[in-house]
Amino acid sequence: MPKILILGIGCRKNTSVTAIKDGVTRVLKEHNISSLAIAGCASIDLKKEEKGLCEFARDTGVPFYTYPAEILAGIQGDFTSSSFVKQITGVDNVCERAALCCVKELGGGKLIIKKEAAAGVTVAAAVLDWKVMI
Repeated sequence: MPKILILGIGCRKNTSVTAIKDGVTRVLKEHNISSLAIAGCASIDLKKEEKGLCEFARDTGVPFYTYPAEILAGIQGDFTSSSFVKQITGVDNVCERAALCCVKELGGGKLIIKKEAAAGVTVAAAVLDWKVMI
């Protein structure tokens, strides 16, 4: 199974790794995508030491990429905006922008799953271009 999926994850402070895993599992199952395809996860740099996200990346065995709000805000696309998230983080959407920012940094790709939210966790996914995988 090629590792081609970058998850963008947002969460409330102190969200448990169990809640994050449950949110990711639900989204992947809904879209019929194997967790074996996960190449990495991404979020805003405010979450770089968020225990649940760090544990998720470690348990999944993938890198955890983080980006400053200014970088995420500069990513172009049609994103699911939240005024609450913008007030807290300085950017209107974390998970979609982080997933797309990460695949662009790694060589290219596109957003394939828009923000899905449950129990304080938001998940989006971007797929790496096949040319990046070769």
